[in-house]
Formats: sequence, structure tokens, C-alpha cells
Amino acid sequence: MASDNRSVPRWLKYAVLPLLCFGIYVCSNDYTSLRMLHAVFDLALPDACFLLPGEYSLLLDLNDYAPLDKSNCRDVGAPLHQLMGSGIIADSATLDAVRRLAWTDAVGSAALVVVCLLLAIHLWLRGRLSGRVQLVLGVCRFVLYGVLLAAAVYRGLTADLLDVRGSALALCALIFIELNVLRWQLKTQREAGKPT
Repeated sequence: MASDNRSVPRWLKYAVLPLLCFGIYVCSNDYTSLRMLHAVFDLALPDACFLLPGEYSLLLDLNDYAPLDKSNCRDVGAPLHQLMGSGIIADSATLDAVRRLAWTDAVGSAALVVVCLLLAIHLWLRGRLSGRVQLVLGVCRFVLYGVLLAAAVYRGLTADLLDVRGSALALCALIFIELNVLRWQLKTQREAGKPT
């Protein structure tokens, strides 16, 4: 069984590592944004125009802001919230929508990291894992691919399609790696004379 592990093409064993590093970086940023969006305090003002003239920004979308001015201050309904440690304000509806997007991104990036770890375990320890463990790893990856796809679809429906590109690229990279793993497994099974 140890020969199965040695027959893994070297490039395939290392292909998942850059994606794992990217996933950890994105996950870190997503959880920072999520933490920031949940650290808010209420402003007891009837509308945002009472903050003028001031150095405030209006939260429009996830990582999208506009300077608060006379033209947009009436568009912000009460109750008003301010993100701690910043001059960013938002109404409840906008804040809730942006929080949902942030949670979607955070869950998607965490799923990406776990998929990469499971794939790395599969590639590096294949010859040492029982069939049952390999099956559990495969099922877990399949479920997490569903989570990644659901996050990308939700992001596409609620945000700009350009915002979906990171999820789509990660999914394409993972599918490419999975297809190469499958091709490698079929090749090693044929060489060993096992039925596929």
C-alpha cells in the first residue's frame, strides 16, 4: 500500500498547498470583516443628517462605502448603527444584509480551507488510510463542495457578479485537482490490476 503514496505525481501532491494558503488568507480577512460588522453601537438620532458636517461614511455593501453628505443622509433610516472604532454608519436593513454576505463569505472560505486540508490528507496519506477513512474523506469533501457552491450562488444572487469570481476560481481549481486525483487513482488501480 505504501507504493500507492509514492506513485502520486509530485506536482499533484503540492497543487493543493497554494490553494490552502489562499483559503487561509481569505478566511482570515472574512472573519476580520465579520467581527467588525458585529461590533456596533446604536446612535439615538432620527436620521443621519444630524451627523453632518462630520467625517462619516455610509455602509452600502460589503467593503463598499460612500462619504456621508447631504445627498444621501436622508436615505439612511432609523435606527442608525455605527461600527466601533470607525466613522462608518448604517441602518438596520443594510447592516443585516451586509452581515449575511459576510457570514456567507466566512463560511465559504472556511469550507475551502477544510476541503483543501481533506484533499491534502487524501493525497499525502492515501496509502496509509483504510477504505472507510477514504470514503468518509470523500463524503466530507462532497458536502463541503455543496457548501462552497451554495455560498457562490447566494453571493451571485445578492451581490455583484464580479464578487463571485473568487468563489468560482476556487471551485474550478478544486475541481481540476479532484479530476487529476481521480485520474491518478484510476491509473494506479489499473496498474495494480484492481477492478475500478
